[in-house]
Amino acid sequence: MSGETVYVLNSGGRTNVTGFKMTSSGLRRLSHSTRELGVDNDAVPLFTDSPPQVGFSPDGKHLLVTTKSANTIEV
Repeated sequence: MSGETVYVLNSGGRTNVTGFKMTSSGLRRLSHSTRELGVDNDAVPLFTDSPPQVGFSPDGKHLLVTTKSANTIEV
């Protein structure tokens, strides 16, 4: 979470992250915010290939996602 922006990590099947804005009535999906991570995780529920973590850079300008199978940090 950075300010009112939240990104949710979907780590099952075709992995992706999707952005939402926090509002007084709940989360509202941000248009065109879903980004595929290029990692397939068909081993549900083992999640051996899933991205383990998502977070913002300290300045809140960049979203970072780590991947296990590719051993990368996506920005």
